[in-house]
Amino acid sequence: MELIPFLVVAFVAVTGHVSANLFNDYFDHRSGNDVINKNITPLSGGSRAIQEGGLSDSKVLLSACLFLVLSVFAGCWFVYAKQDMDLAYFGLAGLVLGYAYTAPPFKLVYRGLGELTIIITFGLFIVGGAYLAQTGNITNSAIVTSLPAGLLTAVILIVNGFPDRVADETSGKRTFIVLYGKEVTILLIKKFVLLSYAITLGGVLSGILPFGALACLVSLPIAVQFLKKVDRIEEDFLPAGIAAIALQTTFVLSTAFGIAISVFPV
Repeated sequence: MELIPFLVVAFVAVTGHVSANLFNDYFDHRSGNDVINKNITPLSGGSRAIQEGGLSDSKVLLSACLFLVLSVFAGCWFVYAKQDMDLAYFGLAGLVLGYAYTAPPFKLVYRGLGELTIIITFGLFIVGGAYLAQTGNITNSAIVTSLPAGLLTAVILIVNGFPDRVADETSGKRTFIVLYGKEVTILLIKKFVLLSYAITLGGVLSGILPFGALACLVSLPIAVQFLKKVDRIEEDFLPAGIAAIALQTTFVLSTAFGIAISVFPV
């Protein structure tokens, strides 16, 4: 792994993510979604920077554009240095999806495509894009590794949709909880978690992933606790929300560490 490509890709991903979050804050305010949301938690309901007077909506929009420019500038420099237009297509598609999540005329989350967008952007475009930047190609192992990362990030989004349900339904956001209700959404969450482990295990058994990828199994105790908490999510949201973040973080980092040890043994 080369340090400079790693740092540049990380910078592009972080600035692009910050930009997408700021655009989300701005357009959720403009649509009235965050304004009417009265069920605020530390993990949901937006940053509240606009609603609480910390920043004007115009400043949030300007900040979103600045971070987008930073991400594009760094990405363009990297593409020029590597002379690889595939990187440009990958980066551009990821940034467009981040913007289109809540921004008109796309408004993907209002069309029932929010969770799918998260799976693609946080899976294929971030994990797969990082692999492409380091190696110059996309392999089956990169795709298989990216899927659990995207699925478990989507789980965080789905869980955070529970306290936002009334505001989302009122403003026209078609999230999983709005579309399918509590029981089906909880079932989908559980399937996403189990599928993440199944994909990784299948990747190892088929030889696509190295044995070290099974390091993800250290996250199993967190997964068990999360699945118990998600059944009581409407009674007490925060434990489930925190557990969802802990599960995604532990799973992704342990998988990455296990693969790294397998590829670069000490």
